Amino acid sequence: MCTPGFDPTAIGSTSLPGSAVCVDVQAETVYVAGQGAGLQVLDVTDPTAPTVLGSVSLDGSPKAVQVVGDIAYVAAHAGGLQIVNVSDPTNPTLLGQYATPNYTFDVHVVGTMAYLAEWEHGLTVIDVSDPSNPVQVGHYDPGPIQNGV
Repeated sequence: MCTPGFDPTAIGSTSLPGSAVCVDVQAETVYVAGQGAGLQVLDVTDPTAPTVLGSVSLDGSPKAVQVVGDIAYVAAHAGGLQIVNVSDPTNPTLLGQYATPNYTFDVHVVGTMAYLAEWEHGLTVIDVSDPSNPVQVGHYDPGPIQNGV
């Protein structure tokens, strides 16, 4: 929602490969999901000069990211759910993945469950208690198109 009278001003930027689609900010670290760029990890300790700490290529075309602790959950379109260890932001590594039957557009993690919005396949619930071995535990298809959780 836009706040009337709110006029943001850019104070810093950096170039990234691909197209940034979604970000998750955790203190002074920013995680950027990007089409054609996988997951980029940036340090914004100095917001006037963001710096890239590390990156990892991912299957699919990332559409959304949520970071919980040391794990980034990425909705990667045709790549399904990609789970990345970000404990070392200079060297993010793929921990696990879950192939979905349709395009995954969004992810929201609560506890050990990842909720995925799949374009024409509805809502899929994935148990991520073992991030190296995600398992589907539920599914609901309310209608034709789901692109957000």
